[in-house]
Amino acid sequence: RGACPALTAPMQTGDGLLVRLRPRHRELSSADLAGLAAASERFGNGRIEITARGNLQVRGLRPDTVEPFTRAVLCLEAEWLEGVPVEVGALAGLDAAETADPRPVADAVLARLARFGLAGRLGPKVSVLIDGGGVLPLDAVQADVRLRAIAGGGWRMTADGGEAVVEAPAASAVAAVA
Repeated sequence: RGACPALTAPMQTGDGLLVRLRPRHRELSSADLAGLAAASERFGNGRIEITARGNLQVRGLRPDTVEPFTRAVLCLEAEWLEGVPVEVGALAGLDAAETADPRPVADAVLARLARFGLAGRLGPKVSVLIDGGGVLPLDAVQADVRLRAIAGGGWRMTADGGEAVVEAPAASAVAAVA
């Protein structure tokens, strides 16, 4: 508790080491998923779990299998994110009912977090959620900072109990996180 297991920082659990993987924009090809399944089978317990936030977890790794598992995963074409979770919905960019595509805003938030070196200074559970609207809203998912696309353009940001319409969503979200 109080930490987020990642490829570079596995977490000890009752059944070995746990690694949580977050594919960029939830995009993972069938070849990448097959490669991840093979690595999980070879170096972990063979199971891949999907978390409530849509991340992937591999359990049952051992200290001697973490490095080869990491190499196998990094050989895949998928882009894995670590650090402050900047979440988008499962259908981001695919949902015709979306008010706006949240992926460019998520990329901008990630870039700003990296540029200002904030990821390493924030708590491991800080998160940003960017909801483009659509058929699968993210209303039930908790986040410290939430951006939601609004009709007519713009974004509604909720952070620290307050709410405002913002014109620069990435800058506003990073300022709120900081």
